Amino acid sequence: PVPSDSTVAVIEPHFCCAPPHQIETQVRRALLAQPELHFKVLVVRRVKDGVCLEGVLDADHDAPNVSELAGQVPGVDNVINRLLVRRVMPLPRRCR
Repeated sequence: PVPSDSTVAVIEPHFCCAPPHQIETQVRRALLAQPELHFKVLVVRRVKDGVCLEGVLDADHDAPNVSELAGQVPGVDNVINRLLVRRVMPLPRRCR
């Protein structure tokens, strides 16, 4: 039994529908799996109905839309994108 003046709460297992940080982990894996995206820093935080993305991304103009990719993860209806995107310029072709 838990004393009535205790500040500790016990949650029954059937009330926990997902492990902690599951959505953040899934979003992070989905983004890091994209070969066109080169994250220098990536932080994924849970917000109401979605995630907030923060960090630094090096990407070219053909890179996929990061917000759309994150929104494809089940449980993510809202994406707050605070990424700093540094556009990578393709290397010029050498003249022969």
